[in-house]
Amino acid sequence: MGNPNGGLRHGHAKLKTPTYKIWRGMRARCNRPKHKDWPKYGGRGIKVCERWSSFENFLSDMGERPSLDHTIDRIDPLGGYAPENCRWVPRAVQTAENKTTLRAVTIEGVAYPSIRAACRVFGVSPTTVNMRLVDGHDLIAAITTPVGGLPNRRPRESYLPKPGMPPRERDSGGRFLPTPAR
Repeated sequence: MGNPNGGLRHGHAKLKTPTYKIWRGMRARCNRPKHKDWPKYGGRGIKVCERWSSFENFLSDMGERPSLDHTIDRIDPLGGYAPENCRWVPRAVQTAENKTTLRAVTIEGVAYPSIRAACRVFGVSPTTVNMRLVDGHDLIAAITTPVGGLPNRRPRESYLPKPGMPPRERDSGGRFLPTPAR
């Protein structure tokens, strides 16, 4: 009788290779209700395709894990684990992109899974976009406008001393002292 995991012909199970551990963890999250991550995967309907019941098929479709920094990523976070929906990505990419709280955005007819993904394409940092949103700019303009293309938050004059106002005093360390109440 054969092993339900497709046998040990690949030799990975015995060695517990990183690729095998990823495959085993993926299947456990989706197939075992007692697994600690079941509510986020199998409990939400995320399934592993039938083809990947065999490690040999998984290995054939995905190849070896490129590095210890890479992990398996579902391109569509609502879709299951299948060859057409999975890729190897560095942990930082997966952490930033695959959250159920991400806000998808469509710009010029192209759908991006997250604001961060759109920022990468348009060459604007997510911090810059966030500051623009706080300033009241439109989301699309905040992402698509090059750095330096939108007006500053406030004019420089708004934080310079007003004529006739005494300069603020500083302590011995150079820090401003609190302004006395009027």
